[in-house]
Amino acid sequence: PYVSTVYIVNLASVRSLPRIASILRTERAAVVNTYLTKCGLLFGLVNLLYRRRLFCTLLNAVTHEALGPLQRRVYPALYWLLQRLSDGIIVNSEQNKRHFVDAAGMDPDRVKVIYSGIDIAGFAAEQRPRNQDGGFVVGAVGRLAPEKGHVFLVLAMARVWHADSVCLLVGDGPQRGELERVAREEGLAERIRFLGFQEHVAQVMGQMDVVVMPSLNETFGITIVEAFALKKMVIASDVGGIPELVRHRETGLLVPARDSVALAEAIDYVFAPRTECERMGQNA
Repeated sequence: PYVSTVYIVNLASVRSLPRIASILRTERAAVVNTYLTKCGLLFGLVNLLYRRRLFCTLLNAVTHEALGPLQRRVYPALYWLLQRLSDGIIVNSEQNKRHFVDAAGMDPDRVKVIYSGIDIAGFAAEQRPRNQDGGFVVGAVGRLAPEKGHVFLVLAMARVWHADSVCLLVGDGPQRGELERVAREEGLAERIRFLGFQEHVAQVMGQMDVVVMPSLNETFGITIVEAFALKKMVIASDVGGIPELVRHRETGLLVPARDSVALAEAIDYVFAPRTECERMGQNA
């Protein structure tokens, strides 16, 4: 019978190295899969002593705009080393695979794309038909951080023609104060609603007519998959792995990143012909 054992490891401490060694020595696992960079590097270094088959799942990018100049120079070498320490790398989009090959010199034959999935059981119950008589609800789900591009959604809402449209921002993060300030300055205090962290995301997304992902960079976008499970069309930035999910004018709309004007036009486009929004939601 399958037996599950849980070990708690503080990967921010040097004490994690002997702890990892103890786990590898005790468990004698045939295969080890790590998630994200730091965990992969630490296990990879310790695994030099044990030679377990090691695969690293990476859901991020090697370089992105949040990194400083020094990090941009050092990180490609770290990811190249990570590939050398492992038997294979797992990423969640074809775009991210190309990125790892180009930015870190990884061998494309050792990088495998496995798309992220969700358990749709919790979403099927929240599928709701559009309320044709109610206000139009735009929503975004994600960490309120600069790379997620929420400020461009807030600015877009100031340009949307329809005064009865509202925007729900689900999530929290370091940019929340700035976003609240921009909303007030744009006269959107009543139309932009900051809901903070929500444990039952499907229930909140079920209230939205369209889900927006205005990210500046995104390797995949699990929120898009969740929106699709709710039969919601998506308006998203044409960056990273997003175009592998959102097919323009078939399952949603793609707009240039950082373009609040184009984003506002896309929201207006799906507001007026509501049957078009419903069609793309069904396709999604």
